[in-house]
Amino acid sequence: MNVLISFGSIIITTSITILTIVGLLFNPVFVSSDSSFLFHKVFAQKSVFITPGASNSNSNNNNNDAFVPPVDITSSGNIVSWTNEDSTMHTITANDIRKSEPQPNEVQLFDSGPISPGGKFDNAFDLTGVFGYHCSIHPFRRGSVIVN
Repeated sequence: MNVLISFGSIIITTSITILTIVGLLFNPVFVSSDSSFLFHKVFAQKSVFITPGASNSNSNNNNNDAFVPPVDITSSGNIVSWTNEDSTMHTITANDIRKSEPQPNEVQLFDSGPISPGGKFDNAFDLTGVFGYHCSIHPFRRGSVIVN
């Protein structure tokens, strides 16, 4: 049932008015210059942070302070999201990344490429095992994900 609403000489149906109001309220959520934020908040089950100062090789003797947590445990099928909180670029690169072209049915390991300060990288872990990784720009920084 449509009810007519009159504003002076403008007549609008309530269904259109309601849709317009709903559209205006939710438009900023669905239309964004960086729509990837929806995936980080909704789908990432685990978060790892690249800490400020992670590029400094002298910041910690054991070099385990760059990725927090340095070892992350998750379930198969989960997505891990890394956020770069440092002031320089970093990568999340699997320790045994292959340099050659992938073969059919070959498991692809992860390599984020450069992650800018404030940037994020997500990776889905579909297989179980221990997945060591490092920053290819700062190879002394290492972490791992254990997938059960």
